Amino acid sequence: DPLEAADRVAEEVAGRMEAGEPPSSFAILSRPNAEAGLVEAALLKLNVPVKGLGVPPLFARPAARDFVAYCLLCDPPVGEVAAEALLRIANRPMRFLPKKWVEGLAEAAGEWADKANPPIPFLPWLLSQPPLAGGKRSGNAHLKRAVDRLASDLTALSKAPWATFPDKVAALLVPRPPAGYLADALRASHDGGADDAGDLMAAVAAVAKGLGSPLALARFAKESARRVRANYGI
Repeated sequence: DPLEAADRVAEEVAGRMEAGEPPSSFAILSRPNAEAGLVEAALLKLNVPVKGLGVPPLFARPAARDFVAYCLLCDPPVGEVAAEALLRIANRPMRFLPKKWVEGLAEAAGEWADKANPPIPFLPWLLSQPPLAGGKRSGNAHLKRAVDRLASDLTALSKAPWATFPDKVAALLVPRPPAGYLADALRASHDGGADDAGDLMAAVAAVAKGLGSPLALARFAKESARRVRANYGI
């Protein structure tokens, strides 16, 4: 199992560092590239500094950032976080929703904490709002189909327990075969091209399930990015 293997490698490195070996004495090779993200995450969880060569940090990749945004829609802590997440995922995968429509929905999401007092779970609340509930939809047939698709995807996610949520997000973001913006982003980030998209998303989903909650994932992704920037000197 790649996740268990990554944990074993990380534990061995951490143990040898505690015994006095410097971080610079270790090098880890992986194939495919996506599994490097699992090793990176396992090392960071044990406070082992990481510097990658030739592979972008796991949570710096566009697909991983999309994944985290979807997870934050489970139960966002504040309205601003929900708004930012919606702006990122409304057209990921591409649904052809107009920018102004998405911005309007994100604005409503930003007011969620004030409107829901005490707050109800975010996704059920969002799906009850007129833009998604169908009360004030445009007569434009293309827009209606796009809105229906977003509502359908979010409804399925809103009913999923956290144990299955990461896998559902992964399946949503990585169709088989990968195509569109995801494949392009993977190629642009030297991530092995579209063929590695499924492995990349599986790595992110495995980390998410191991951390146990959407907020834990968001905090870990943020801290991971901070540490990697520090280790790269950027």
